[in-house]
Amino acid sequence: PGAALLAWVQEAAPGLVRIEHARFTAPLRPGESARLELERDGDRLDFTVLGAAGPCLRGVGRVKDLR
Repeated sequence: PGAALLAWVQEAAPGLVRIEHARFTAPLRPGESARLELERDGDRLDFTVLGAAGPCLRGVGRVKDLR
């Protein structure tokens, strides 16, 4: 399950070079819906996966410049 969430981040973030850190904060149960939020600032990418009870994954990655 955790690997699937990280794969979701990788698929949704064009130019993602690496995930610097990720913290799982709550379980995401089978069948539970979730929302992925991405916020980019320069080459920094903050990501959060929100489940029904709130955040279940937060982390920071680095993206390459796509210009």
